[in-house]
Amino acid sequence: MANGTQTNQMNIMKLLKLKPQARKVLNHLTKRKSISPLEALHVYGIYRLAACIHELRKIGIQINTVMKADASGHHYARYEVAA
Repeated sequence: MANGTQTNQMNIMKLLKLKPQARKVLNHLTKRKSISPLEALHVYGIYRLAACIHELRKIGIQINTVMKADASGHHYARYEVAA
């Protein structure tokens, strides 16, 4: 039991060390399940979504990258919480 508690405390400490933008992205992913760079820019003013995703992955959060194309054929990444 103590080992599980210790693991939870370590996970909480990792979450507390996240930068504010990464916390916003994590909150968005928790509520809406996915985010695109355009959403991050318009909703949160985050220009470097990939850096936030990298920070979240570094602490162990599993996030999938899905490549999409808009109506004009430009490709972009959409990030989704792994199921």
